[in-house]
Amino acid sequence: MRPRSMYLPSTKPKAAVLSSFAPDPLGMFAKPMAKIQFKNGLDERSIPTVRLTRSPDAKKGVAIFRFEKPDLYNHVDLEAEVDGMMLIDEEGSLSTQSVFAHFSEVGVPKYIEAKYVMESTEDWERFMRFMEKYAQTHGLEFQPSRLSR
Repeated sequence: MRPRSMYLPSTKPKAAVLSSFAPDPLGMFAKPMAKIQFKNGLDERSIPTVRLTRSPDAKKGVAIFRFEKPDLYNHVDLEAEVDGMMLIDEEGSLSTQSVFAHFSEVGVPKYIEAKYVMESTEDWERFMRFMEKYAQTHGLEFQPSRLSR
C-alpha cells in the first residue's frame, strides 16, 4: 500500500463571506491565530505550499513546507542563521531544525524548504490541528492530492 499524499496549495484563498452578525467587541468569537516563524519573534508572512505523506499504518507522517520568496530575508541579513521552523498556535508550538534555504546562482534567496516529521498518531493529530488553525487564520483551504481522491 502506497503512502497517501495531501497538498495544501498556497494559491487557493477561500471566497470572502459576508456576515450579517453583529461585531464581536469582547473577542469571544475570535478566529484562531496560527503562525510560522524561522527567527524567534519574526512571523513569516509568505504562505507555504505543504505536502503531506503518511505511512500506510497511519502512525508516522512527514510534512514538507516550501516557502517561495520567503519574507524572512526582507527582515534579516542573508548571512543570519535561521532558528529552525516554529509552528505556533494557542496550544503551544511545534518545531523542526530541518530547514534549508535555496539561493540563485547570484546569491538571491529563492525558497526555503522545511521538513517536519511526525513520529506518532498523536503528533499527526496535533500537526493537523495546527494546520486547520493556520488555514483559518490565513484564509486557505485544504485540497487533497489527485492520488488520495
